[in-house]
Amino acid sequence: MDKKDQSYYKGKAQQLDRLRKERRKIRGIKREIESGKGVFYYLRKATAKDYDAWLDGFFKKGGKQTHYYNYSILQTDYFYVAIKDFSLLKPLRGSSAIRIIVPHGLNFLGGDLGHCTIYFMKDYEIQGHQFVPVFKN
Repeated sequence: MDKKDQSYYKGKAQQLDRLRKERRKIRGIKREIESGKGVFYYLRKATAKDYDAWLDGFFKKGGKQTHYYNYSILQTDYFYVAIKDFSLLKPLRGSSAIRIIVPHGLNFLGGDLGHCTIYFMKDYEIQGHQFVPVFKN
């Protein structure tokens, strides 16, 4: 096998390893959801109304959007609202990252945010990635 072939197969093996790691991560998240453990136990899916309420307060404070999407927030699967105080025990990165709206009276107790973003209704602040998208709806 020449060097070109070796390089090709090495790249394919690395790609396969990345896919296997991602699948293990997804299976772990699903197990957390099903067992009632992990951060998803403390969250519900966000509605457009939930995010619009935070966004309105953020804009009134002088905040600026970072992205515009020509589709509804309802078509996303990464916006959630906290229903209890919560922490992030495992960092969620890349496509596993989520956005969490924290209503008045609830708290983010800490942890590794990874690539996640926390939106606080109390003061319309952001913690983590400074990601403030505006959606079509």
